[in-house]
Amino acid sequence: MPNFASITLTGHCGPDPKLAFLTDGTPILRFSLAVNTGWKDRKVCTWYRCSLFGKQAESIHKYMAKGKAVTVCGEPSLSTYTNDSGKTYTNIEVRVDRFSFAGDSNHEKPEAADNDDDNKCPF
Repeated sequence: MPNFASITLTGHCGPDPKLAFLTDGTPILRFSLAVNTGWKDRKVCTWYRCSLFGKQAESIHKYMAKGKAVTVCGEPSLSTYTNDSGKTYTNIEVRVDRFSFAGDSNHEKPEAADNDDDNKCPF
């Protein structure tokens, strides 16, 4: 039986996205997405690293900015790394298949959260 994993997220773009190109010329747009869950004093902000490939990446890059509300659907994966001081982090990465802008286009741009404290969120 085949395996399948999919995730749908709606949140706000963190720092301005970065557009790059793979060695074969394929565009790739990388951005962080902050998603708030919970309620009242139990609110938690989770950050997801997102990658979007192809012509859609180039098109979206023109309109994407820090603080924009977006919805993404894609395949999730986990990665871990250890920083120079020995602290281990786990990242949730999403290879985006579907993308749409969401919410109010006049949303005020927030300050980026510090990656050392995942419970702080600028939204």
